[in-house]
Amino acid sequence: MGELVERVDEQDRVVAVVDRAEAIRRGWPHRVATIVDRDGDVRILVHRRPEHASRFPGQLNWMLGGAVGVRRPGGFSGQAPAGESESVVTRDFFVTASEA
Repeated sequence: MGELVERVDEQDRVVAVVDRAEAIRRGWPHRVATIVDRDGDVRILVHRRPEHASRFPGQLNWMLGGAVGVRRPGGFSGQAPAGESESVVTRDFFVTASEA
């Protein structure tokens, strides 16, 4: 079994712990966390999604993030995007709103 995620219902209540790949394959709602990275000039980081991504492969995206793993006692799920940002970005660049 791969990465475990919490499958949730419409009220964000955990209904099961499932394999992330299965949740994606079946279209089950599960927790994700994303961030938008900006620099001091208020430009937004844009990156190209990996070609092997399950959603929108090879497309440009301004959000960094991924699935939130199963919460552990004392854990903070808000840390998820920070760990994902390095593994998600393949090629990146900053753009201003007027360039987009």
